[in-house]
Amino acid sequence: MEENQLDQYQIGMAKFTLLEKADIPYLLVNEPLLSQEEEEAVERIVSKILAYNSSEPFEFQLSKVINEENLEPTMQEKIIYYIKKRMFYGKLTPFLEDPDIEEIECRGYGYPITVIHRKYPYKRLITNVIFTSEEEIVNTIEKLINRAEKTVSLAKPYAEFSLPEGHRVALTLSNEISIPGSTFDIRKFPKTPLSIFDLLSMKVLTPSILSYIWSSLEHTPFIFIVGATGSGKTTLLNALLQLVNPLSKIVTIEDTPEISLLNSNWVRFVTRTSFDEGYSITLSDLARLALRYRPDYLVIGEVRGREIESLVHASATGHGSLSTFHGAHPNDVITRVKGLLNQELATLFIHNIKMIIVMDAGRRRGVKAIYENFGYRTGFKKVIYYDPMKKEFVNDNFVELLTTSKVIRRIMLERGITEEEMKLQFEEKAKVLSEGTGRHHYTPEDITSMIANYYKSGDNYEAVIRQK
Repeated sequence: MEENQLDQYQIGMAKFTLLEKADIPYLLVNEPLLSQEEEEAVERIVSKILAYNSSEPFEFQLSKVINEENLEPTMQEKIIYYIKKRMFYGKLTPFLEDPDIEEIECRGYGYPITVIHRKYPYKRLITNVIFTSEEEIVNTIEKLINRAEKTVSLAKPYAEFSLPEGHRVALTLSNEISIPGSTFDIRKFPKTPLSIFDLLSMKVLTPSILSYIWSSLEHTPFIFIVGATGSGKTTLLNALLQLVNPLSKIVTIEDTPEISLLNSNWVRFVTRTSFDEGYSITLSDLARLALRYRPDYLVIGEVRGREIESLVHASATGHGSLSTFHGAHPNDVITRVKGLLNQELATLFIHNIKMIIVMDAGRRRGVKAIYENFGYRTGFKKVIYYDPMKKEFVNDNFVELLTTSKVIRRIMLERGITEEEMKLQFEEKAKVLSEGTGRHHYTPEDITSMIANYYKSGDNYEAVIRQK
């Protein structure tokens, strides 16, 4: 069967090869083999570290033992890689070290691990890594559980938790609830979250669209980001929050901590699960608490239940509210809201939503459409959308948005500015975003500083550009 090699790259000690075979995409991993001398060194060092039983950080212990071993410099990198592989994540190590792999999936022993890769336009890639027995998967699950300091048993044969690196794990144990046996899925958390400029470079959206959303954010709106699993909802949410005035207080509430900000007024809440329900703390509990903190922006990572009531109160009292929602269309949001709230609250809630951003979970992985709320009778109307035939956004400029967007009109009315003044601010904002895309690698600190300077400069966008 003919193989078509498409790409090859190296991360640390692992070499990755992307190829197609019978139109099926594969990602093959090749790791260097250990010599007998190197294998013995790995065993010896692992034994020493385990014997220490010390509270010192692992990296410190490892460095100490490596120095004692007096290894050849050419051997060190390979040996350190295999020590970490042995002690932490085993066969999963190369996938966890590759920053472009977003998800790692195991559906049972005898089946190849599959991954979702940020850079390749495939739903998933089949790898050459296979757990050959149930025992081997259970050993890996135990490593994951131990790293997170969690427990799982046949009495409750499933678990959800985060690893120290922030990666989100869901797993099942044995064949109690999954056939033929244990399974797991790891949603990876990037070391550095994608920035607004990263998303622009990836064409998730355009500078004009982002300046339109940014203008809306300044007026503390209620924005929902809607999409399927893995469509980039939280990634976009995190990037949009980078545009908020650093003096604003942002309160975030999540089941699993994924949002990462440098805002000095950021308050971060996470839920707590417990075997005793009386000691569990839910999104709804934290949402009620968050309103006592007087947030300028209340952000709930993903709305699923009664916590939606707190968003109603936040939006009704003028707080900015942002959240993500699993769905494909504004109608999915409306249907879910009506199922969770009484008629009066549901009507108020839907009325307060100003914008719904729908993400595309297909190959493109970007903004699919943006809807605005045009009132009780009209409902939500599409003001911007991506045309897959033309491969471009429709209404992607100020002149077109001026005729289609209720949000733009509302901002002009609240600010008391003319169309020409609004257009100038809009275009200058888009210029800042364009200047920062593809020309310079901005760290999160750079972006925070840039946005702070923007707000200090009193809309003097040219000054912001010059400072960078």
